[in-house]
Amino acid sequence: MNGLMLHTGGYSASLADITNVVTPPSTLTHYPIPHRVFLDHVLEALAYHGYTVTRQQHGLMGKAGEDYFGVIELDRKSPAGDFCHVLGLRNSHRFRFAGSAALGSRVFVCDNTAFRASDAVVQFSRKHTKFILRDFPKMCIDKVAELPSYFADTEQQIDRWKNCLLGTDPIQIRRNAADLCMTALTKGATNGRLLPRVWSEFNREDGPGGHTSLKGNSLWSLFNAFTEVEKISDSPAESQRRTARLSTILDGTCRVIDEERENDWNDCIDDLSDSLFA
Repeated sequence: MNGLMLHTGGYSASLADITNVVTPPSTLTHYPIPHRVFLDHVLEALAYHGYTVTRQQHGLMGKAGEDYFGVIELDRKSPAGDFCHVLGLRNSHRFRFAGSAALGSRVFVCDNTAFRASDAVVQFSRKHTKFILRDFPKMCIDKVAELPSYFADTEQQIDRWKNCLLGTDPIQIRRNAADLCMTALTKGATNGRLLPRVWSEFNREDGPGGHTSLKGNSLWSLFNAFTEVEKISDSPAESQRRTARLSTILDGTCRVIDEERENDWNDCIDDLSDSLFA
């Protein structure tokens, strides 16, 4: 199941499997909803706003399927046609997390999936409290209506990564890539088990995942090295969190690079002015 890797007790699931999971009874403070009901509300909201789902992937975790994860691929592609937009879904029957969805992207050539940082995510998030079945359907309708602006933001974000270079000579590229890898490790965007694999993927002669179109010296190339390795992630929940943190790190790097470019340009203008009026 590409794009939704399930380990540590997780397994791929069909719609019938999801439907057949028994929902535990409510308590005074916890009101779990069936995984299939949660999924159907999201799908109905997408259909209401005219979106077509091109692929669905589902998984369950826990002895009785208490935790649900899904990836819903939408019919919205990037202008360059190299990636599409997806929604990552999750629901739990055992207090682990709220029923929620996060906006993400899937790169076609390698099937890598990643999710955006929390400040840029469409929040279909509702705790399992008393009126969840009343509130969640309308929340889905309202939040799906906001998707176009988030699509544009994601497309602009990835364009920036493609245009932000790690350097021009091999030594500089490797040094800057190594610095970003260590930042990702300290900020929780990867872990000690995955990081060596990230470095190996980035330095492959044929590009991350063996895809020459992803090879290069840009943040986009490094990003795809990280997401290629996330295919062996220990859990989809952790993978979502790590890729969201990674997007924050790369966005911050782009801002630093842009500021350096602006400062270099201003220095050039100052030097030119000095020479003209000397």
